[in-house]
Amino acid sequence: MISNGKNHNVTLDFQPTQIDLYTDQAEQFGSIFPGYINGIQLGVLRSSSPGIGNPLTNMNFWLFLLFSTTNHDFYCVNQDIRVVPAVIKWATNNQVTYEDPFGLEQRLQAAPTYQKLLEMIAADYNELAAKNQYPTLVSDLAAIYWE
Repeated sequence: MISNGKNHNVTLDFQPTQIDLYTDQAEQFGSIFPGYINGIQLGVLRSSSPGIGNPLTNMNFWLFLLFSTTNHDFYCVNQDIRVVPAVIKWATNNQVTYEDPFGLEQRLQAAPTYQKLLEMIAADYNELAAKNQYPTLVSDLAAIYWE
């Protein structure tokens, strides 16, 4: 799911040379072409599941993508961080620069399981978020996503 900052959620469909944008009703309303993308930033959004118990055991991590274009910044949230290699491959194939300040690509390669990846991210999250001035982006994204 992606948000343009105005609480309009759409779906991304990565094509070989463009990203198509679809409404919640699966109607295509636009495309983003590599020439208009200034860059992609990969990150992690941390959220806690509501409920009783230890908040650390209810922790969820989401892939956060920021697509900067000439006209808009698009914030993308995905439940599965394992899509990072596909995003990086698309960016590389289309000569779009990307930033991976959390080292998600390397973490995915190093982690023996997805659960271990999430544990690695959880252990380093606060340090990584502070080091990369990430909390502001997370606050903005959370306000957009959870409204």
